[in-house]
Amino acid sequence: MRTRAEPVPALASLSALCAFALLQSADPLAAAALPALVVGAAIALLRGELDFARRAEAAQWAFGALLLTWCLATAFAPDPRIGLALSVPPLAAAIVLVLAARAHWTPAARDALLVGLYATAGVQCMQVLLALAGGAAAGPAAVQAAAVPWLVAPNDLAWCTCLLAFLPGTWAHARTSVARAACVLWVGVVLGAALAAESRLALACAVLALGVPLLQRRPGVAVLAFTAAAALLAVAWGKGLASLASRTELWAAAIELGAARPWTGIGPGGFMAALETTLPAASRIDPRGMPWPHSLPLEAFAVLGLPGLAALAAVGLACLRRIPNRNAASFGIMLAASPLVLLEASLLRTWVWFMLALLCGLPARADSPRAMEGSR
Repeated sequence: MRTRAEPVPALASLSALCAFALLQSADPLAAAALPALVVGAAIALLRGELDFARRAEAAQWAFGALLLTWCLATAFAPDPRIGLALSVPPLAAAIVLVLAARAHWTPAARDALLVGLYATAGVQCMQVLLALAGGAAAGPAAVQAAAVPWLVAPNDLAWCTCLLAFLPGTWAHARTSVARAACVLWVGVVLGAALAAESRLALACAVLALGVPLLQRRPGVAVLAFTAAAALLAVAWGKGLASLASRTELWAAAIELGAARPWTGIGPGGFMAALETTLPAASRIDPRGMPWPHSLPLEAFAVLGLPGLAALAAVGLACLRRIPNRNAASFGIMLAASPLVLLEASLLRTWVWFMLALLCGLPARADSPRAMEGSR
C-alpha cells in the first residue's frame, strides 16, 4: 500500500505519450493526437503523477528557452499569424517534455514507452512498404503514397532508424522466442522501408544507432555493418553530391536571412516566403518550394535568430551531459540523430519535436529502459 510520500506511477503520462505517437501514424487519426495528449496530461496532473517540486535539469531549462525564443520570434515576425498557425509542434513538445521529465517512470513504464515508440515506427514503416506493394514507385513516391502525417520526405524515416540504438538492450532483455522474433520483424520492416524510400540518411542513421551499441557487444558484427554502410554510400555517392549541392544553396540563404534579423529572426514558418526574395526558385538547383533549409541549427538561426540558435545549442549540450559513462544506447541515439539534425530536421516537424522532447526529458540512460534503473 502506497504512502502519501511515495510517487504515483506514470500510467496516464505513459498512455498520453503512446497515444500521441500512435495516433499520428495514420492520417485519419492524426487530428486526435494533440487532444489525446492534452487529456492525458490533464489526467496525469489530477492523479498527482507530475512532480513540480523536483529541481529542473539543465536540459529542461534549455528546452524551455528554445520554446521562449519561438514565442518571441513569432511576436516580432513580419506576419505573426504564420507562427501562431504553426504553434502546435512546440505546444505538443512542451507537454511531452513535462510528462517525460516530471512523472515518476518505473522500469516497467520505461519499457512500455519504448515499445510504444517501436510500434509507432513499425506502423509508419509498414505503411510505406504497403504503398510500395500497392504499386507506388520506390523513393519519395512510396512515402507520399503512404500518407503518414509525420513522413513528408524519405529522410523523415531516419527518426525510426535512430531507435535501433535501443535494440541490443531490448534483445538482451527479451525472454521469449516470440519477443526476439518481433525484434527481427521490426528491424526488417524499418530497414525495408528505408530502402524502399531510398533514404541514404535513414540508412546512415541506422548504422550509427546500431553500430555504437554493437561495438560494445558484438564488435565483429559492428565492423560488418559499417563496411556494408560504406559500400551503400559509395554506390549512392553521385546522387548524394547533387542533394548536398542543393542543400548548400539553402544553407547559404538561411545564413543570409538570419544575418538580416539576428535577434528575432524572420519568424517561424517564414522561410519559404523569405527564400523567394533571397534565392528565387528559377535560380535554385531544386526549384521546389522549401519551407525549411534542411538543417535544424541554420533554421533556428534564420527563423529564431541568435537567441534561438543559442538555445538549440544549449539543448544539445545538455543532452550530451546527461549521458552516463559507457552508455552505448544513449550515445548511439545522440550520434545517430546528429546527421538528422544537421542535414534534414525542421522546427516545423512534429516528429522532430517529439523525439527531441523525449531526448531531453526521458532519454535511455543505458542499453534498455530496464537497465537504466539498475545503473543508478
